[in-house]
Amino acid sequence: MNGTDLMFLYELLIENGNLGSYGITADHLQFLIGLAGMAILYYLLQPLMSLLIRLKWARALTYFSISFILLFFLTWFELYQGITDQGKMEFSDLASSSFSIVFFGIILLVSHLASELKRYVKRRYRKSAVR
Repeated sequence: MNGTDLMFLYELLIENGNLGSYGITADHLQFLIGLAGMAILYYLLQPLMSLLIRLKWARALTYFSISFILLFFLTWFELYQGITDQGKMEFSDLASSSFSIVFFGIILLVSHLASELKRYVKRRYRKSAVR
């Protein structure tokens, strides 16, 4: 959602919907959108996190957690630059950072697959040596 979408939503609900007369402001609207987003993401991601915990995929869980935290801080930094005029606020920087997160994830995946393949070959070799 960009700023114009939020303004449209604000005009639709607050001004045209006469919700302003009930004391509802744009801050309340932002709060409700954030709350709805958190609830939706929680219920969408909770089964995935439970599955990762049951499968004991600590690397994947750590990767997802750190990626979200990193994106949060990078977004905060870009907004800070724009607010304080201490740099150029460019969200293309976030896209580059997102690419680095995906690239690191691919490296982790290849590393994990290589170690699993190595473990499989060792087990297979032991079974054939025992016979």
